[in-house]
Amino acid sequence: MPFPQSIPEYQKQTGIYKGDRALYRQHLRAAYHAFLKQPLLDSTRMAAIGYCFGGTGVIEMARDGLPLKGVVGFHGGLDAQPLSRGATIKAKVLALCGADDPYEKPADMAAFEQQLRENNVDYQIVSYGHAVHAFTDKGVDVLNQPGAKYNAAADQRSWQAMRYFFMEIFGS
Repeated sequence: MPFPQSIPEYQKQTGIYKGDRALYRQHLRAAYHAFLKQPLLDSTRMAAIGYCFGGTGVIEMARDGLPLKGVVGFHGGLDAQPLSRGATIKAKVLALCGADDPYEKPADMAAFEQQLRENNVDYQIVSYGHAVHAFTDKGVDVLNQPGAKYNAAADQRSWQAMRYFFMEIFGS
């Protein structure tokens, strides 16, 4: 599929994958395996980060049981989709969220955390006060999307949280 050129195109395309997590995981798994072919890669020290739909994607990579050390999702859609058949979540999880993100439903967030607990995942969920969706995107304000706004403090804090997370799982 071509890269979406408008918000409605983006929403349509992401809706396909949000509605079919097996298809989404299939594409993420293919990307993971393509990345493994990179000659300078140390496959024992891999993590994944994603923003927004990509934040949802890294959680799906963990649910697919990919052997990542950690995943970091910045304002991704969090919910409790089933794990892939026979999969266990191997990755540590860091979810960085806007406390006022209208796209993160409290029931979905609670179910997400419960899923992590039930699967004995080492996880952190950080909620940034007065931050909404897309809080790391300096260019989002020009789109005038309700519920999406850049927040410099949350952007900087979330980046630092990711750096500390990586120091924890990979060492300095």
